[in-house]
Amino acid sequence: MTRNSTFHWVLLLLSSLVLLIILAPLVGMFLHSGKSEHLETVMNRDVQESIWLTICISFTVTFLFAAAAIPPAWLLARKIFPLRSIVQGIIDLPVVLPHSAAGITILGFISRDGFPGKIADSLGLNLINNPAGIGLAMAFVSIPFLINAPRDGFSAVPERLEKAALTLGASRTRVFFTISLPLAWRSIMTIFVMKGLMIVHVTHDYREAVSLASKIGVIHNGHLIQEGPPAEVFGKPVNRFVARYAGIKNFFRIRYSQENGSWKAQCDNNIVFRISGQNFPENGLPVLRSDSIRLENREPVSVHDNCFKGVVKEINPSENGMETVVDAGEIFYVDLPAGDFKSLLISELSDVWVIFGKEDVIALSGSIHS
Repeated sequence: MTRNSTFHWVLLLLSSLVLLIILAPLVGMFLHSGKSEHLETVMNRDVQESIWLTICISFTVTFLFAAAAIPPAWLLARKIFPLRSIVQGIIDLPVVLPHSAAGITILGFISRDGFPGKIADSLGLNLINNPAGIGLAMAFVSIPFLINAPRDGFSAVPERLEKAALTLGASRTRVFFTISLPLAWRSIMTIFVMKGLMIVHVTHDYREAVSLASKIGVIHNGHLIQEGPPAEVFGKPVNRFVARYAGIKNFFRIRYSQENGSWKAQCDNNIVFRISGQNFPENGLPVLRSDSIRLENREPVSVHDNCFKGVVKEINPSENGMETVVDAGEIFYVDLPAGDFKSLLISELSDVWVIFGKEDVIALSGSIHS
C-alpha cells in the first residue's frame, strides 16, 4: 500500500466516523419507533397539512426576503463604511442564538405582549397561529443565510468587469443587473437549499412537546406564560393553565401548617398532606402528577410520607395504560402502566391505598385561585 493510498484511507475512515455520528441517531430513532408509527404519522391529516403549510410559507418567505436581502448583501460585499463589522455581527446574531430560543423569542415578540403583536391586535389580527407570524419566525432565523450567501456571490464577482462596463458608459444600475447579479446568481440560489434549518413546532399535546422539543413555550390568550426546557416547564409549572397542559389533574385546596419542623397541607376534606417545605410558596396551589402516585391493594407495612385508604370509583384506558380514579377523601387521578394495573388485581369499588412522597407535591406559585 502506497503512502498516498494510506492517506486516503485515513481520511475515508475519519469521514465515515463523522457520517456515523450523524446517521446513527436518525437510524436508531426510526428503528425504535417502528414502521407502523411512521406510516400512521405520514397518513395523519394534521401532519400533511402542517408539512404543506411549512413548504408554502418557507418558499414565500424565501422569495420575499431573498429579494430584500440582495441590497444589503451587495453593500457588504462592495462598500467599506463605518461600523461595517458591527452591522455584519448583528446580521449573524440569529446564527449564534439556539434555534429553539430564537423561535420562542420571536413567538413572544409577536404575541400580544410584543409591539408588533399589539399593533396587529388593535387591527383585529392575531399573529399567533397565523401564517404571517410563522413567516416572521422563519425570516428571523434565515436572515444570516439570506444575506451572507448573496454577499459571498457578489464578493466573488471580479470588480474589473464592473469597472470596465462603467468605463464603457454603462450605468450603475445596468452593471448591477447585467453583470453583478447574473454572476452571483448561483450563490443566491443556494439560500433555497439552506432553508428549513429550524423547526418551531406548535402543539397542544404535551407528550409530543416533551419528545420533540429542546425548549418549550406555553402561550395562553396570546401571552407567553412560561418558557424553558421540557423538564422545567412540566416539572415546575407556573400556574394552573400550564399544569393542565402538562396533563396534571390532581389539584387541591389546602391550608398550611408547620409541626415539628415538618410542613403539612390540610385539604378541605381534612386530608392532610406532608409536603416538602423547601421552595413551597405560601398560599401556593399544590398539584400532584398522576404518574407520581402509586397504588397498593393492601395496607403497606412500611411508613410512607403520604398514604391514604380509598375506593376505586372509575377505571378508564389512557395512553400509558389505565387511569384509575380513587376517592380517598379527596379524588385522586392515578395513571398506571398496563402491567402494574394488571398485577394489582383491582376493579371498581376495590379498596386501595394511595401512596406518594412529599417531594411529589408540586407547588404552583400564586394564589390557589390562579
